[in-house]
Amino acid sequence: MSEPNQEEPRPLIRTMPTATAFPVEALGKILGKAATAIQDLTQSPLAMCACSVLAAAALVAQTHRNVTLPTGQVRPLSLFIMTLADSGERKSTVDAYALTPIKEKESSLRKLYEADQFIYGTKLDAYEAQKASILKTKKGNKTKDDYERALLELGLPPDGPLIPMLTISEPTSQGMMKLLQHGQPSVGLFSAEGGLFLGGHAMREEERLQTGTTLALAWDGEPLQRVRVSDGNIILNGKRLSLHLMVQQEIAASFINDPVLSAQGLLARILITTPESTVGTRMWKEPSAGSVQAIEDYSKALTDILAIPLPLAGGTRNELSLTSLTLEDEARRQWIVFVDEMEKSIGRGCCNDIIRSFIAKAGEHAARIAGVISFIENPASTTIDVKALNGGIAIMRHFIQEALRLNAFGLTPPDIKNGQLLLSWLEQSWKEPLFSPVDVYQLGPNKIRTKKHAEAAINILKDHGYILRLNGNHLIKGQIRKECYHLYNITPPEAEVAKAANIAIGNSNFSNISEGCVL
Repeated sequence: MSEPNQEEPRPLIRTMPTATAFPVEALGKILGKAATAIQDLTQSPLAMCACSVLAAAALVAQTHRNVTLPTGQVRPLSLFIMTLADSGERKSTVDAYALTPIKEKESSLRKLYEADQFIYGTKLDAYEAQKASILKTKKGNKTKDDYERALLELGLPPDGPLIPMLTISEPTSQGMMKLLQHGQPSVGLFSAEGGLFLGGHAMREEERLQTGTTLALAWDGEPLQRVRVSDGNIILNGKRLSLHLMVQQEIAASFINDPVLSAQGLLARILITTPESTVGTRMWKEPSAGSVQAIEDYSKALTDILAIPLPLAGGTRNELSLTSLTLEDEARRQWIVFVDEMEKSIGRGCCNDIIRSFIAKAGEHAARIAGVISFIENPASTTIDVKALNGGIAIMRHFIQEALRLNAFGLTPPDIKNGQLLLSWLEQSWKEPLFSPVDVYQLGPNKIRTKKHAEAAINILKDHGYILRLNGNHLIKGQIRKECYHLYNITPPEAEVAKAANIAIGNSNFSNISEGCVL
């Protein structure tokens, strides 16, 4: 039973402050209205809807523009975003609305690919036949130079059609390189089930650093290189990659807290938001006509841009050659003020020191976001005005506040969550004063109904002082249990101990056993 001076349990989970509201109006007319419309249609968290349209817009914009920072550095408009949301938040539905114009473009590319694949096969057969004919020709008076001349005249084999994929969900770093080599020059790593990627081959311990480095280089817009004995050396220029993973918090925890990815720099390149859940509040309502129109306007804007021919480097099929957006004078001044503010906030002991590497890139993040907003609003524009730049800064401030929340309060590891789940069950559903591990994995919450998970959850509660183990055997729901516990604030009834003794020994010989007896 409890000791008289038993300490109060240590909290399992620190209460995280409420998420800051996403400044949806900062997204501009097209993207802002689309995000609000998707929220109206799905009743999902507004930040999730906003991130989905922003990521989709980045995929479209990165194909046509870079941004030149006031420092003179030329950067892609690529964005890496991660939205943390649990099951039931309608992530797939939100993503489907945001990605509709991109998926429709993919569909049209696939149709062209099928037709081009037949033509390619025919040309390749003709090429191989001609090459074989040259090599099989009897020497006669032909010299080595004659063969070389004939093969040079034949030339290289025909190129196959480009792989018609604009989005991928769970690539390896090698697969991503091959896709960018033989496919479209601008793609998005998008998934409403981001756990497929975070838990897949690319993020295994032995692959994680390579994958992280490849992603970081893609975000930077640097040439992607790979050296392999099997398929030679690959250097890919003019490629663009944006990312949006929607993933449950407990799945993302190990990724976000990974010290290697933090030191390597990938995490500083990712914009993370953890919106408040709307589950349980989504009562039926008819969507407004304005929401339907806003989705149509958004889809048309992205579809029109997707129809613009790709700006390719001369003599290439899939290497982008992009013009760059520049900041107008007032936008440039506002950007410098913001960057100076961020720099002051990351000095030793300052408020943002815990997310120093992320804050150090705040100016670049804001400029990229502003560039995406500006390009979607006006694809012909070559500059970013102060309104778009202030929008990018406002959105970046949201992501900074979210980063501070996550770093100060952290994501709850799965084992702690299971401990909290067991504690809630014991307090609200379990009616007996005592319990055993058998009771937990037979009758407890579904998520911990295995011996392994039940024992792990029990150990968490024991380590945090929420439960105490009793010595000896005890009677629980008519069954004698060897390993028994009770909540720290409940005194176990002594009568149950006596009943356990009577049943175990046989009532006839020991009917007068003391009620305090423990076997």
